[in-house]
Amino acid sequence: MHKLLFIIAMLFSSMAINAQTDIVYTMEGDTISQCKIFEITKGNKVSYTKHFKDYQVEAKAISRQGTYLELNEIPAEFINQDENILYRGHDFTYYEQTYQKAMKLKRQGALLTFLGLTVGTLGVFVTIDNPREIIGPLMAVGGGGMMDAGIFMWIYGGVKSANNRKAMNQCKQSTKLSFGTTPQGVGFRLKF
Repeated sequence: MHKLLFIIAMLFSSMAINAQTDIVYTMEGDTISQCKIFEITKGNKVSYTKHFKDYQVEAKAISRQGTYLELNEIPAEFINQDENILYRGHDFTYYEQTYQKAMKLKRQGALLTFLGLTVGTLGVFVTIDNPREIIGPLMAVGGGGMMDAGIFMWIYGGVKSANNRKAMNQCKQSTKLSFGTTPQGVGFRLKF
């Protein structure tokens, strides 16, 4: 039992470590590693999460998802000025792809749930007909396990798809023409 708890704890800690892989290079010369950058605003202010706390610091460069970017050369899609170009650090296509994956998981969970229910029910009937056969109880237990996993996948996929649909709506805003500064200079910017 202790080995199982140790393995579960190691898996969760490795997931938490892998989730925070961005690096912020501050103006003072410090390096903030193992964080998750979610917003870059005017003035080279980088908002990030580290150890479940949000921070904001003025930076000269970042490394985001393995890509090193100097903030004076940062692409326009990473900058969040007065309006929300990005929602929590990601653009519309990211949320659309994540939404599609979540919907696929939801459908697979529903299928696995009904398949597990069918196998479990057949296992109960086989056990009633032949109580000495081992296949009936195995089918019943296996069907129950499949059903439990399917319900989890169904719910997780449903919640994740709903959250990503909300994020997609946040990214989609009406067309706006604004005047301001960009990494290329001062000018008009059309957002659609």
